[in-house]
Amino acid sequence: MVEQANKLFDVMPGRDNFLWALMITCYTRKGKLVKDLVSYNSMLAGYTQNGKMIFFEKIPDPNVVSWVTMLYGFARHGKILEARKLFDIMPCKNVVSRNAMIATYVQDLQIDEVDKLFKEIPYEDCVSWTTIINGYVRVDKRDEAHKV
Repeated sequence: MVEQANKLFDVMPGRDNFLWALMITCYTRKGKLVKDLVSYNSMLAGYTQNGKMIFFEKIPDPNVVSWVTMLYGFARHGKILEARKLFDIMPCKNVVSRNAMIATYVQDLQIDEVDKLFKEIPYEDCVSWTTIINGYVRVDKRDEAHKV
């Protein structure tokens, strides 16, 4: 029965919170839901994608994926201050989490904050460079983008 529900779920367009919760409940009742970090992060991604920032506290030992998923969730829904507060308390900042916060500020056109964070990255990757160049272009600072 769970397998049939899962097959139907996989082909459904527009899966919303209700359908996700229904599937998770179904798996949980049948004892088929493995409570590991991957499962928690997957559920967190589903919640944040739909603007529900309610699941993070339930993760026993969140990793950098958990934290970055929350950052992107806040950013996706325009909650820039909440994203920054979360970023400030992150115990595991790395280039991925810094890139997520930089992308959040680019989305909000806060190029001064983008500059500050970019300078704090211990090493930049292609995502870092692409994001800051995108930020400069979005605020019409093409000369700055060329200098980078």
